[in-house]
Amino acid sequence: MLEHHLGRGSDDLDAATLVKVVLLRHFYPEFHTMVALEGPALITRFLDYHDFREHVRCGAELDPAARDRLFAATGVTPAGTAADLDSVTQELPVGFPELAKDKEFVELVRSLPRDGRWLRRPLHTGARAYGAPPAGSLLGMRVLWIDDNPADTGSLPDLFRAAGARVETATNRDEAMATLTRLNPTVIISDVSRDGDPQAGFTDLRHLREHGNYAGPAFFYCGQVTPSRLEKAREVGAGGVTTSPRELAAWLSALADEG
Repeated sequence: MLEHHLGRGSDDLDAATLVKVVLLRHFYPEFHTMVALEGPALITRFLDYHDFREHVRCGAELDPAARDRLFAATGVTPAGTAADLDSVTQELPVGFPELAKDKEFVELVRSLPRDGRWLRRPLHTGARAYGAPPAGSLLGMRVLWIDDNPADTGSLPDLFRAAGARVETATNRDEAMATLTRLNPTVIISDVSRDGDPQAGFTDLRHLREHGNYAGPAFFYCGQVTPSRLEKAREVGAGGVTTSPRELAAWLSALADEG
């Protein structure tokens, strides 16, 4: 049963770990997706956040190294006040505060291996992986997908092509500009962090809009949805930020339905 859920190649994991991975994927699929996109370091970031939150709220003992690691990861300069918790929360996934209250989830995450081996074992899915749009439903849609690491997009571009969309990719702003005139995209999908710049996706979309290069719908597909990213996406006129392949597919389907 566990092999069915985890797929081939899971025999190097012990039975206890297999059970934990299945529980994580079944009950906390959004967190699993984030870790799959961002890597196992996100687990450390969550636990550092949880422990810092408990320190601020309840006076729990805190490892100074974990605190410093959390501030470095979020780019927040600590002020030495309770407001520090609000500041780091703005730069972390929107689901972290609720997950931090879930004692069973915290215990589960603490017990997972940090080497990330289990991330390479995808769940078996049905014929419509990720809730992909049905064939022909995206016919005529032209998608420009900007991501400096195309591997992060997984099989989604091919799934959208199978649904009838024309999908072309770019790894940076210059490539995107070169593609825009020729493709005349219906929609832009973009990552957020790129080439060491944590705001590149927002900066580039703002540039395209301010220079009259593109005025249509845009979505951000990335490893984390944070309050800060949601606000920045609104500022540049994007339709949403998501880590979910299913949600991204639904957004494109909705665009197609609108004609």
